[in-house]
Amino acid sequence: MKPVYTSSFDLPAEGQCIFQCSEITFIDNSEKGLSAKVKSEITDSEHPENIGMNVSDNFPLAKEFGASRFLGFLVKSIGLPEKEYPETYFEDKKIQAKIESKVPGATFGGVIKHTKKDDQTYPNIKEYYTKDEMKKLLSEKDKKAPSKVKTTSEAPAKEEAPAGDGW
Repeated sequence: MKPVYTSSFDLPAEGQCIFQCSEITFIDNSEKGLSAKVKSEITDSEHPENIGMNVSDNFPLAKEFGASRFLGFLVKSIGLPEKEYPETYFEDKKIQAKIESKVPGATFGGVIKHTKKDDQTYPNIKEYYTKDEMKKLLSEKDKKAPSKVKTTSEAPAKEEAPAGDGW
């Protein structure tokens, strides 16, 4: 083995992909708060060279934006009911354990967009779809995309999640 002095990774092309989750980790950082990190592999794509590449998605759960995105990811990947959840929902260790048991192996669709930071380009999943929605998109590219999960600013008020959540 030889020492390596720089790091690089394969950068998937922007576009529509199907992912399979390989790992999820909840991280509780005293400075930044709770976050979830999901690692996924691209299993299908409009760009065949993307297949087999890995993408990580970080959700800062202490911020409404990150928590809302994580809810959207869970709705599309594991079928979490689409409804309103309390702000402290992900702090519950039982909920975290349930998510950790369901996410690995789950499949979902997404659209990769690149962002640049500090002279590096990163792949980010900007939209989430179910696997079936994305398969349809990939096979019928000229048709309109199915509706995305709405952010809290776009979504109409939903009923509060009952105890037990039904998933």
